[in-house]
Amino acid sequence: MGKQLLSIPSFTAGEMSDSMQGRTDFAKYFSAASRIENFVVLPHGPITRRPGTYFVAEVKTSSAKTRLIPFSFSTEQTYVLEFGNQYIRFYKDDGQITSGGSAYEISSPYTTAQLFDLKFAQSADVMYICNENHPVKKLSRTGHTSWTLADVDFTDGPYLDSNTSSTTMTPSGTTGSITITASSSTFVSTDVDRFINFSNGYAKITAFTSATVVNATVENDFDNTTAVTDWKLGAFSTTTGHPRCVSFFEQRLVFAGTSNQPQTMFFSKSGDYENMTSGTNDDDAMIYTIASNQVNAIQALKATRTLIVMTTGGEYAVSSGAAQDAITPTNINIRKQSNYGSSGVDALSIGNATIFLQRARRKIRELAYNFDTDGYTAPDLTILADHISESGLTDMSYQQEPYSVVWAVRADGQMAGLTYNRLENVVAWHRHIFGGKSDTGKTVKQQKISFTANSTNVNTTSNQITITGHGLATGDQVYYYAASNKIGGLSNSKVYYVINVDANNIKLAISSSNASANTAISLTSAPGSDTTQFIYQGVNINNNILFVSAHGFKSGNHIFYKNSGTAISGLSENTKYFVEKIDDNQIQLYSDEARETVVNLTSAHSSEQTDKILTHAKVESVACIDGDGEEDQVWVIVQRYINGATKRYVEYFTPFEFNEDLTAFHFLDSGLTYTGGETSTLSGLTHLEGEVVDIIGEGSVQNSKTVSSGSINLDTAIEEAQVGLLYSSDLQTMRLDEGYTETTQTKTVRVFDLSVRFQNTVGASVGPSSDNLTNIDFRDSGASMDLPVPLFTGDKQIEFDAGHGVEGLIYVKQPQALPMTILGIYPRLETESV
Repeated sequence: MGKQLLSIPSFTAGEMSDSMQGRTDFAKYFSAASRIENFVVLPHGPITRRPGTYFVAEVKTSSAKTRLIPFSFSTEQTYVLEFGNQYIRFYKDDGQITSGGSAYEISSPYTTAQLFDLKFAQSADVMYICNENHPVKKLSRTGHTSWTLADVDFTDGPYLDSNTSSTTMTPSGTTGSITITASSSTFVSTDVDRFINFSNGYAKITAFTSATVVNATVENDFDNTTAVTDWKLGAFSTTTGHPRCVSFFEQRLVFAGTSNQPQTMFFSKSGDYENMTSGTNDDDAMIYTIASNQVNAIQALKATRTLIVMTTGGEYAVSSGAAQDAITPTNINIRKQSNYGSSGVDALSIGNATIFLQRARRKIRELAYNFDTDGYTAPDLTILADHISESGLTDMSYQQEPYSVVWAVRADGQMAGLTYNRLENVVAWHRHIFGGKSDTGKTVKQQKISFTANSTNVNTTSNQITITGHGLATGDQVYYYAASNKIGGLSNSKVYYVINVDANNIKLAISSSNASANTAISLTSAPGSDTTQFIYQGVNINNNILFVSAHGFKSGNHIFYKNSGTAISGLSENTKYFVEKIDDNQIQLYSDEARETVVNLTSAHSSEQTDKILTHAKVESVACIDGDGEEDQVWVIVQRYINGATKRYVEYFTPFEFNEDLTAFHFLDSGLTYTGGETSTLSGLTHLEGEVVDIIGEGSVQNSKTVSSGSINLDTAIEEAQVGLLYSSDLQTMRLDEGYTETTQTKTVRVFDLSVRFQNTVGASVGPSSDNLTNIDFRDSGASMDLPVPLFTGDKQIEFDAGHGVEGLIYVKQPQALPMTILGIYPRLETESV
């Protein structure tokens, strides 16, 4: 066998999908990894740990999804807005804004179901907010605790096309409060607050009387009270729908996408954002409808060198047709640029590109102008990592500083990060799973019912089994278990469905539909002597299977078990288990990620109880705001399961940079920091009640503690501490390979030694897989045990013997709440000669 030294000097290709494991002909293969979890790829090549999060506050209503929206007046005055069910709360300077000791909030019309469809555009202290079910709103700030949300008071429009029928409109007066009478049925009750224009004036409808009569207030006087056929109704109304999109462009405020006109854009007058008076002068308002073969609703607007219009069927660019000219009613030009279609998630403007989520919410595309083709192209940024969005993406935000990262929320609660620097050809994905747990909504109904099986209690004629006071209902899923003398016709390995005969007798069916139809399994024989046998709910102890109805898990997912009384024997709380999917309703659990060691389930509780299946904490919303220093802030809403209840917390990322200060880093989630006099008791942790938390005391790892009554007692008194929920950071390389001229693919290899080049790191585990790791020692033998381990920069050489195999993988893990930055990995391996 030949010996070789390989080099993995950077990670700028990010996490690649498993389908790329054979692409050693692809240059980016050698700067990629198969797993980058809770690491952030830096644009210049290394990976560093994702910072932890600080806890700020619980949202107003933890039972409902909530959204964060950024509000930036300047880099010094930035806010994060918590949009919940018909309310808005406000955050600034790392905390929640309060008034009179309570969270300051204002009311809003937006329901939970509408929050993630909101589109917004901001100018100074005013934010315009759009949703097709509500009039356009204007959120205005005059002080930290002085915010108003009001309908936009548009001037003169916009309007639908003028009437072409013989129907006339007749006003009862030319000014003030009047009635307007139509000569035929025209009005509906939802026309209230709608504009109507005729006779060189316009009015706003204030009340509906009938299909031919409405009350109105004149906004601009009519010339006379003569009946006219030349009239037009407002384009924005409850009848026609309100715009769903908004953007500023070339000193105009642009709206788009009402229900009635989903392909139409409405441009304000230049420099007068709420004035929709149309005309042919260069500064007049204008209306433009996209012409296409099918109706593709406008989903988003983004201002770049042109106005980018994203619809469900394609992407368009709006301009004047000449780069030096502003758009006017007479030169507006719109051209289709691509045919991918956009989802409803708002797009991001980054440099000269528009980053948008394709219609199916799986692909993120980069729409940018290409001078070679004199048009826009939209390459797929997920093409090398198609797994990164496998559950679909629901929210996105952009953190420009320090590392240019797009943060995207997945439907399953994981967070995807994209380090993006197109000039340096850096498109690097990384995944993030937050510390803590959340409720999957899935349960295991478990119990063990024992009975005596004999020829009396097992009736092979009626196919009934007598179990006194069984408590089971028709359709309940159960398993049968007998160590010996099995009932003929039944198996220890199958799931059965109960047919409730009466309080003391049951039959068993092979399917839910058979149970409902009273079609029972034929029992062919009964034990000849008394034998204790069992009916299990939720647990099959014969083959270690759990019944979790419509569980939705995939093989490889990890879960946590939460019992409500007595645990299923073999399962423990706060232990991570890995799922093997048997079918849509059954799973097996393994103690290792490779799924080689199955968890042995030996019994269940003697009475029925319902236990929960938990998973990792779930991110549900993200918003980035300008920081007051060198970093933008990333804010998130995280769904957590705390002390038996679902909580939703507002949290924000701690800084990436900690200036090598051993007490300044923070790699815990939903955490808090203590600085003060020496103490061995830390309080103020009610938001983590009942949780096992990790502690960094004055730069050193302390023993984990469980929060009780909002407090923990430390083993050692400290003056500085970080407390929160632990998460690990994990890196797994691609299969090792020599390069273009030679290859190690399919050859038997043995990595016998490697060096990892670290920067500002304390603590690491290295091995061939996540289940086979060796801890690296960072403390010098002569160092004082009373002091924290200093940050290490340099190479650590590790003896590494994974045995012979064909995969050649290297796994690096930071399992503690300590810093880690990896600059490169240099494995030495023996390769089979061919």
